Order: sequence, then C-alpha cells, then structure tokens
Amino acid sequence: MVGRSRQVSGPYVDADGKPMLKGGGTQLLKPNSRWIGPGGESVLLRPEGDILVFHAYDAITGKPALQISTLTWENGWPHAALGTAGESK
Repeated sequence: MVGRSRQVSGPYVDADGKPMLKGGGTQLLKPNSRWIGPGGESVLLRPEGDILVFHAYDAITGKPALQISTLTWENGWPHAALGTAGESK
C-alpha cells in the first residue's frame, strides 16, 4: 500500500484522498496464484527508468524469491509493471 503527504509527519492519503489512518491506501502490488505475500519494496530511481525490487513467496514451495519490476509514475503515483507479483499487467 502506498500513500503520500505534503509533510513527512503526515497526514498520509491514498490516490483517492482517503486518509491512511482511516483505511486508505493505494495498492501497488498484490498476490496471484503463484506468488503470495509480495512486500519489502525498494525503489531505485534511474534516469533510464525506475525499478521496484521486492520479495514474494512461491505458493508451491513456500520459498521467498526476488522480484524486479519496472516502475512508472502517473500523476505522482507509482505503478508497477508487475502489479500482481511475478505477473505482467
């Protein structure tokens, strides 16, 4: 889930303006039938294009795996090419 604020101390809101303290949050990644529990995101901002690195658990083996996705920005909000862990949008 992502949110943003004009101040580091908040308040943070989602893309619809709903406060995160009241259940708001814009989903960046979600699980699918193969990859569950995506999280631990790190962003690398690069001139040639930003990337998102995160982990997800293999639903078959239970083992964690590194996932890498391109990251784009629309109206200041991030969008992962792998909006569903390990699966292109």
